[in-house]
Amino acid sequence: MQMPPLNALRAFQVFAQHGSMAAAAAELAVSGSAVSHQIRNLEEYLGLPLVRRNGRQMQLTEDGRALAGGLSEGFSHIADAVDRLHRPLDGQALRIVLPPIFATAWLFPRMERFSALRPETRIVLVDSRERVDVSARDEIVIDWGSYEDDSDSFAERLSGAEEIFPVCAPRSCPGPGLSGATLLNREDPGNSWNWPDWRAFMEAVGLCGADTVSGPTLTARLLLSAVRQGKGAILLNSTIARGDLNDGRLVRPIPQCLATEDGYWIRTRRSVRRKPEVRAFVSWLKEEFARDSGQVA
Repeated sequence: MQMPPLNALRAFQVFAQHGSMAAAAAELAVSGSAVSHQIRNLEEYLGLPLVRRNGRQMQLTEDGRALAGGLSEGFSHIADAVDRLHRPLDGQALRIVLPPIFATAWLFPRMERFSALRPETRIVLVDSRERVDVSARDEIVIDWGSYEDDSDSFAERLSGAEEIFPVCAPRSCPGPGLSGATLLNREDPGNSWNWPDWRAFMEAVGLCGADTVSGPTLTARLLLSAVRQGKGAILLNSTIARGDLNDGRLVRPIPQCLATEDGYWIRTRRSVRRKPEVRAFVSWLKEEFARDSGQVA
């Protein structure tokens, strides 16, 4: 039997991967009807139903699932083969742009696990405060906020629901609550960050009476070190605070928190998203976030 048309196979594989006609159309840069047409052509060519249609609902049949698994592996091998043809001979490192506080509190303690999985991959971490835009050399950007795909990169959310709340070292907040505590202020992060200052946080959770202005202002990279040394209280989000809270280095002096729709996202340049080292790092990062979300702060 001759091979079916490659476009039809690719359209079906992308649809099976996303489970959505709209998402498949977006990745392939075609219309949804074009994807549907390619899938029907493939079904006619094979003489088998690959998709079960029920109104707007579409689910893979047993044959569809079997074919999708083989196609996913096959296209992955093709992508790897093409990538090897273009791989630089000088062992160029994987560059990751990220916030310094995320690097210090979350990524550094876990990097040994990635290095054990991919010892051949050299990582270069770039402070996001030093880079406003993603350059052609930056394969991956990790940032806080809310993002969508654009013409240059794909965006995926890493963290689940996030909360922002005060933390301090044990016994560094005399209490009760934040009474008498030194509230350390965060230098305006700018860019895409939507981060409350102390005054906004207090108003949002209905607290008053604390001195929200006279505490020193520090950059994000210094805040975590200062709070761990018992210099005062800071506002942290769930992902960054979880490890210190679980280890007892930090405590929550008050139960109030501010829910936010923002979170950590990863953006990957379209031109390199299929590189083996990029795919490996993104996959590992998602697994680490999934593992982290299972811990209770």
